Amino acid sequence: MPMSHNRHNLRAFLNDTGTLFMIEQYRIFAEELMALLEGAESVEISVGDHPPLFVDIIDDEISATETRCFIILTQSAVMDGEYTLSPQIGFLLSQQGGLPLAEPVTYQNDRTDTRLAAYQQSPTGEWISNDPAIREQVYDLTAATLKDIRARGCFDARAFRVTR
Repeated sequence: MPMSHNRHNLRAFLNDTGTLFMIEQYRIFAEELMALLEGAESVEISVGDHPPLFVDIIDDEISATETRCFIILTQSAVMDGEYTLSPQIGFLLSQQGGLPLAEPVTYQNDRTDTRLAAYQQSPTGEWISNDPAIREQVYDLTAATLKDIRARGCFDARAFRVTR
């Protein structure tokens, strides 16, 4: 898990790929994560008989020029008597040009035996992007997960929230 966020500039990555669409999607992800957290550092959200959703700020860095934090979104379930992550997504939340962006950097789903990392950490601590196809796969899985979370009502008043 990222604790040091020395890596390529997100805007440079996005400009290199020519996808301003991604900037908008990362901005939407940031808004959704902040809406789920509602100002807390850790929250558990339950809706009906769905497995609970956990959103936690794991690490944050505040400097004179920017603030970054690593946020984990986890849906847990019990499968064959075992606790599973189904899924768990790691986001790097940062401010780029005053714009909050949440980039999905890890995705794990025990039910489908999927473990993907959009970045890997070098021996010097720098975060280096993996294959663009892996980054795209992490993004697609994240977008589908957040769509499901919205459909389940995690943003609605009917959601039961516990600040942890």
